[in-house]
Amino acid sequence: MNAEEIQPGRGLVAAPQAEAAYEGARVLTAGGNAADALVAAAFVQGVVDPHRCGIGGFGCATLFFHEAAGGPGRSLCVDFHGRAGSLARPDVWADLFEGETPDGFGYLVKNKVNDVGYQAITVPGMVAGVAEIHSRFGRMPWGELIERAIPYAENGFRVTPELANFWIRPGLHGRVSTRDRLGHTEAGREICFKEDGEGYQAGEVFRQPRLAETYRRLANEGPESYYRGALAREIAEDWQANGALVTLDDLQSYAPTIREPLSGSFRGYEVLSTPLPGGGVALLQTLALMERRLAGSVPLHNSPAYIEDYANILKKVWSDRLANQGDTSFGTPTDETFLTKEYLDTLAERESPQGGADCPDTTQLTIVDHDGNSISFSHSLGYNSGVFSPGLGILFNNCMSAFDPRPGNANSIAAGKARSTAVAETIVLEEGKPKLVLGSPGAARITAGISQVILNVTVFGMNVAEAVVHPRFDAYSDNTLLLESRFPAKVVAALAGGGWEIIHSPNPFGVVGRVYAAEISSRDPLEVIAGVDPGASGAAYREVPEE
Repeated sequence: MNAEEIQPGRGLVAAPQAEAAYEGARVLTAGGNAADALVAAAFVQGVVDPHRCGIGGFGCATLFFHEAAGGPGRSLCVDFHGRAGSLARPDVWADLFEGETPDGFGYLVKNKVNDVGYQAITVPGMVAGVAEIHSRFGRMPWGELIERAIPYAENGFRVTPELANFWIRPGLHGRVSTRDRLGHTEAGREICFKEDGEGYQAGEVFRQPRLAETYRRLANEGPESYYRGALAREIAEDWQANGALVTLDDLQSYAPTIREPLSGSFRGYEVLSTPLPGGGVALLQTLALMERRLAGSVPLHNSPAYIEDYANILKKVWSDRLANQGDTSFGTPTDETFLTKEYLDTLAERESPQGGADCPDTTQLTIVDHDGNSISFSHSLGYNSGVFSPGLGILFNNCMSAFDPRPGNANSIAAGKARSTAVAETIVLEEGKPKLVLGSPGAARITAGISQVILNVTVFGMNVAEAVVHPRFDAYSDNTLLLESRFPAKVVAALAGGGWEIIHSPNPFGVVGRVYAAEISSRDPLEVIAGVDPGASGAAYREVPEE
């Protein structure tokens, strides 16, 4: 396809990283579909956002492939959360427990062994998750797609201000600082710091030649190498030598979970999102309770009355998630339990504070191809473990830090278990076809961010571009509201006068989730509108010419 043949609106890729969106769009131009674009874009993300995501991480995806494009004509959820290793006993850190993190999402143990180092690692699922989607729906060669990411690692890329700030980030809520985290291993110090011992500044070029070589191996040997081949053995040998809770057997037995997404209704639309241990339950609870609130008169958008009602719902939903929702394979209630009318009735009457925050180090891909096939995909390293495999350039997750070291709770430690997350990869259907495709790397703010964008489109008639840039809010304690800076002073004063403690952020965008979305405004011909949160270095690209 040449530039003259490109038809605007035939597909797009939106992401927090312009390079990832661009390479995904190039794949669409070359004749690939959404699954092909995903492979290229996700591996690029692992290079240009190396401390936030990568092949040592985990995540989840919700996707819809039309029958005419070789798909099932319905949606699927591909769950590739990190799972605790087989050496992880329920009481492994019970005698080291020091308390919950002040943000309410994570736990402190003596010497921070659950936060940084080899014991913090869970089985990485990212490669398996991407490979599963590609094997089912992709049509371009796996190796060719990964090769598109290699130049960014080998030749380097210009560091963004956001990434530069990561290098100097202090320890958050009792956790280890970025400097200490990335300097935990000799391999990390060599990769992440310049000769003068400093991190990289905005505009400087950051190269990762060892990661480039690992990508070449994955391109040539296929994803099986990561779990059952030579690459797996190299990874596991390093883990074993350094006391990790994850073994070679754990890698060899890992497989993503394939299932139907959660389904709920909102004002005539069907909303599909990620089952537990993902955050789809919280999202659907929020929408269900908001639909009840809007059954009568609809308050003025972002008025004090609207914000207050919404905030009270967010508090209750978040509290329920933290206390009760976990990996359903380990005895916690099923997703459907939390969405029954009876349960929602009870939840609506609760007086429960919202607490805390998830880890913010997550990223998103939102893809719609020329056939309307759609993917919402999120992956993460948690806060990252600081562990780089020597010679491989792979940075591993630290998901063990989010497990409760105290046995007997919904998110206590167990071998093979996944920690619940707020990740809510969402597709909104209109008449059985995708209308909105969206997700957010917004940590605890994901539920608030995504639900507000959905309401902005379906209740207040905005297109998705307007919906994403509109000011957002969240509630995260008994009587505290977080507002982005663009809320008018009169609204802020009215809420404060109503008894709310206000945190009025100085930042105008990206405070309450960073949402990356696509709206299919027409199916014949296909027309797609992008909604990209301006609070980061993200972008959306339509199909672009090959170089």
